[in-house]
Amino acid sequence: MKRLKIFVEGKNDGYDCQIIKHIVQKIDPSQYGIDIKIQEVGGYQELFSEAITTKIKGDSFGGMKHIAILDADSDINERKKYLDEKILTDDLDLPYFLIPNNSESGNIETLILNIINSTEKDFFDCFDSYCICLKKCNNILKHPGDKEKVYAFLHSKTDYKKSRKIDLNDTTIWNIQHQDFLKIYNFIADTLKALSSFPSP
Repeated sequence: MKRLKIFVEGKNDGYDCQIIKHIVQKIDPSQYGIDIKIQEVGGYQELFSEAITTKIKGDSFGGMKHIAILDADSDINERKKYLDEKILTDDLDLPYFLIPNNSESGNIETLILNIINSTEKDFFDCFDSYCICLKKCNNILKHPGDKEKVYAFLHSKTDYKKSRKIDLNDTTIWNIQHQDFLKIYNFIADTLKALSSFPSP
């Protein structure tokens, strides 16, 4: 059976890993005869640690394909430049996709906020009012950002508080037809289709 490893940021089954797992389940890699492993690496720089790059090269000789799905963060062009240079320097075959949509800056929280249904607008109106109010306080050292917004939203949902899992099958909350979500889906699906066309090692 052919093999694919997907590297993501985060740890302990974080948002990135949960979303990619959902996409993989929807695609059903077994139809392509491919076994998929998802590995959390912490941050994008850890992806290029000696231990991981050595493992990538060794696995590649054994026929495993690797891709990475990482945050673009505040400057997608700078992140692309960094990744391209490291991939070239370390001589890796490592296609990557930058969240939220491979063309704009942002991160996993950007993606999550983008795929929440508009029916949840009341929550975010309240949260934004709260943030505006905090800006009037002189002794606030750190104002809430997207990370805090996502955390507050998910913890307003009883199921998440119990399970610590994002249930993307709940279409009352999540719009998995959003273009940003579909771009990641298509990136993984296209990788599987291309890999399935090559003979097994």
